[in-house]
Amino acid sequence: MRVIKMNTHGKYEIKDIEKSLKVLEEEIGGEIEGVTFAGRTDLILFLDEMAKADDELVNCLATMVILNYSNVFEIVNGDAVICGLDEEGNSCSLSDEQIEELLYVFAGNCTPEYEDDP
Repeated sequence: MRVIKMNTHGKYEIKDIEKSLKVLEEEIGGEIEGVTFAGRTDLILFLDEMAKADDELVNCLATMVILNYSNVFEIVNGDAVICGLDEEGNSCSLSDEQIEELLYVFAGNCTPEYEDDP
């Protein structure tokens, strides 16, 4: 499954991982919590549910993702992974378009406006 892993040092990595709970927990370093976004049924952000309580460093990239897609200022601590969601709500690989959009957000921009084809 193709994902973007965001760490607390402002770095990200596009990588292929096995689609399993154990691998996701290894990637983020703890027990996962999934965050979805109103109006976006195609993305899910996985983070360590105990990272704030454990006083882990702030994850600026994951915080930007939440701010951009939810219009709520929620600070994310610890490593995070974002992946796609399929029509049934199961995690899946990010598409090239989703990756391009997320990299645009990481650059400090809001989600790009795409015009619909007529």
